[in-house]
Amino acid sequence: MKHSFIVKDLCKLESLQGIQVLAGNEQLQHPVENINVMEVPDIDKWVQPNEFLMTTGYMFKENPGEFISLIPRLKERNVAALGIKTKRFIEEIPSELIQCAQAYDFPLLLLPEKTAFSIVIREGMEHILLSEKERKSSFLKKLITGTYKSQSDIINALPGLNLNYTKDSKFTIFIIAEKEDHVTYEKEALYSRLAYCFRNKGFECHHVIHQNHLVIFLSYSDKSLEKKISKKDIMILQHLKDYNCIICEYNRGVSIDSISSEYTYLLKMQKAVESSSMSSSWVSFNELGLYSAIPDMADSLFFYFSRNRYVEPIKEYDRKHGTPLLDTLKTYFSCNCNMRDTAKQMYTHYNTVCHRIDKIEEILGVDLDSFHDRCTLYLSLLLQ
Repeated sequence: MKHSFIVKDLCKLESLQGIQVLAGNEQLQHPVENINVMEVPDIDKWVQPNEFLMTTGYMFKENPGEFISLIPRLKERNVAALGIKTKRFIEEIPSELIQCAQAYDFPLLLLPEKTAFSIVIREGMEHILLSEKERKSSFLKKLITGTYKSQSDIINALPGLNLNYTKDSKFTIFIIAEKEDHVTYEKEALYSRLAYCFRNKGFECHHVIHQNHLVIFLSYSDKSLEKKISKKDIMILQHLKDYNCIICEYNRGVSIDSISSEYTYLLKMQKAVESSSMSSSWVSFNELGLYSAIPDMADSLFFYFSRNRYVEPIKEYDRKHGTPLLDTLKTYFSCNCNMRDTAKQMYTHYNTVCHRIDKIEEILGVDLDSFHDRCTLYLSLLLQ
């Protein structure tokens, strides 16, 4: 995967204005994933791949020959570059050191005299972390949309992303349904709360916001962890309640190459849940029942037929007469077609509800004692 922060970008940092590239011009595309300060001669034992090292050369001021022998060791460890600040302990960079770096095609940088290492680290790491977040987000978006054509393509894209996924990893993917719209920072805040809960249970947790909806990935190698994905977790349910959101879950323990198909099903679940009257904060596919058919029917002939045949006539009557027939019908269905419960829910008299139901039957030419008519009308309201 392409790294978006490289040695060439490092040289453009405001804190390194005036930097000079002395060797390794062909390696300025080398990725930079960390920044470190080196003031001990055996730093090559501790460095990490793709790390940018800075030094004043203090440990080599009496023995510059050791400085030269460091270059091949850093090259072997796949270090990104070495930056040297002169005038403090060494007056200038030895020509032999530059020649050695050129021979190994290793980026050797002369830092400006006024370079403050702490400021370089802070500014550089801000760019690195932003780069890592962008690359991780890009990978996860490609993963859920099926851009990768095979499991090996996915695994090959993982290096440098700080994601501990393997071909044996199992995943549970959640998509968040919102009963009210949330801006990006609110989605991020909800994810932070949920991620804290899941990570405390031992899961690796990541997320992406794609097409304005939040997708959460739990990964694990130990299948016993699935028992810890509890729909009764009080803290998780409270976080969801605070944001008026619902977790949608299709399957548990899927393989990495099944994530894109899982995501497709979750998208349909999300649409169904957001258009439903479900009050649960955590919904599995097998709990959706009739609601699961809504996304597939939303553009069907029945959708347009039911809107014109059953919904619009009641809306039009309410507009002309200032009546609440549509609200009454919705409440009637939410109360399992119980007249007394509907009256109680709407704070109105039982006889008033009976009269409204009679009027609905008259307008639509239906019999709400008929199971067929009742189901047809209920589905019509769900689709609208």
